[in-house]
Amino acid sequence: QRARLLELSLAGLRGANWQHAQHVLMALGKDGVPALIEMVESEEFSAAAAGPLPVSTRVKTVGELAHDTLVEIVGYHSNYKGKLPSRTQVAWAEWWQRYGAGLAIQ
Repeated sequence: QRARLLELSLAGLRGANWQHAQHVLMALGKDGVPALIEMVESEEFSAAAAGPLPVSTRVKTVGELAHDTLVEIVGYHSNYKGKLPSRTQVAWAEWWQRYGAGLAIQ
């Protein structure tokens, strides 16, 4: 069931329910991190506004949402207290390789 939730929430980052998808991914914790790392450089557009409406007309990319979700999971819901990687797949993959095993999600 967690695999299905992961699949649906990753797809949900692209749609109008992107905030709900982020919350599900945060609840899944470590299970979602590898897939989010794979998405972090995506330039596909999402439904998420990049700034306050109606002033901003730009939308975030799926990669930006994936990065935001990784920062939320690791930066605010884990035991990790160091510097977070930049928004590149390589940086996050190296970080995950180094710290992923010892990461505890709260």
